[in-house]
Amino acid sequence: MFTEDTPFLLLKQKMETIRVARFSAEINSLLQLPNNIVTILDVEDKGFVWFYTYYKKGFLLDNENTFYAYLDFHQRDSGTRIQARGIAEIVKEKDKNLVQDTVFDNDLVLIKLKVMHAEYMEENASTASWKEKIWKNIYHFVFPNHEKIYDFS
Repeated sequence: MFTEDTPFLLLKQKMETIRVARFSAEINSLLQLPNNIVTILDVEDKGFVWFYTYYKKGFLLDNENTFYAYLDFHQRDSGTRIQARGIAEIVKEKDKNLVQDTVFDNDLVLIKLKVMHAEYMEENASTASWKEKIWKNIYHFVFPNHEKIYDFS
């Protein structure tokens, strides 16, 4: 359970700012969801990320409702990168505000991803001098674990 002092609030703020991510499902999933770019609809305080994605029409959605998935956020101008992964679920309830009737007629499905693990990296290289960039590259080569890793499981 998340509380107000957890680092997820920072991740939530960054995810809502970027709002676009690359979605990829687990390779062995029966759903065969393609890797694609998604727009985040909502990020909840409890760690759920809501978005729509496409699916291949030949596969039934009743086979498997939960699967492991990844979201990669990247904002080029600020150098912010978030890699989130966790258990995703296809939402079939029409009482959720984000579900529309027309979505079930198209090739879109609503996904709810529970973030279990996230990596946050931020690098502002545009204002650094060439000496700072060289020093930073040497530092990252010697000490490769420079990103912040959060585990929410």
